[in-house]
Amino acid sequence: MQTPTSLVPTARTPALTHDSLSSLIERSLDPVREDMIANPYIVEALRVLPVRGYRSAIGSIWNAVVDDLRNKIIYRSLPLFNKAVKLRREINRYEDFQNYVNDDELIDGAYEIGVIGWEAVKVLKHAKETRHIFDGHPHSSEPSPFKVLAMLDDCVRYVLSQPYPVEIVDIDEYVTTMQSSD
Repeated sequence: MQTPTSLVPTARTPALTHDSLSSLIERSLDPVREDMIANPYIVEALRVLPVRGYRSAIGSIWNAVVDDLRNKIIYRSLPLFNKAVKLRREINRYEDFQNYVNDDELIDGAYEIGVIGWEAVKVLKHAKETRHIFDGHPHSSEPSPFKVLAMLDDCVRYVLSQPYPVEIVDIDEYVTTMQSSD
């Protein structure tokens, strides 16, 4: 099988310029939900990319995903999350996620309660490892802009562009509320 010559890199292949990288990033962010586009982690990623802060951008993108998943789980149902994931302590507020829930538990719990699908679980665990390798270990190889774009694309597709899930109402709590309002 012969490789198409247009796909084979040559000395004449143009380098990825700042303008072309910026354009690719902007297009990757187009689907991000309006309430997430000003997220401080996304803003930070955009701030460091022009100066080739690829490691930092990977970490910031991952932090935006974790932040979004936590908020979606809280909105969906903390009691359901607590039933689905066996943790050291019950999760009652956002800060509890920071203190008692690791990224794998967050991803698995989000799947178990219907915040994300099975494909998202696989892709997000890969993104988590990308963050671990490049942002968590400064002695690893330098990530390329393509690695950042690939991770950004995955995170946008499976989390940052996705709407909040339907809220689950605890029927017992609802009935108690309705009886007490009489």
